[in-house]
Amino acid sequence: MVVEFFGFIVFGTIMSSIQKMLLNDPNNSENVDEVLERVDLWLVSLDRLKASKPIPRVLYENIK
Repeated sequence: MVVEFFGFIVFGTIMSSIQKMLLNDPNNSENVDEVLERVDLWLVSLDRLKASKPIPRVLYENIK
């Protein structure tokens, strides 16, 4: 049990460090916006390929 508890502490510390690095990175918000824009373009192009049966709006929003 002691080893498991120690493992939880180490894992939590590592995850906390990764979260701090991601939140403090000023370029992170730009990257997220860029990825969301690419996903949006992909969904629009996918929707155009299947013009006879468009993607339902709910599914579109869930994917986005």
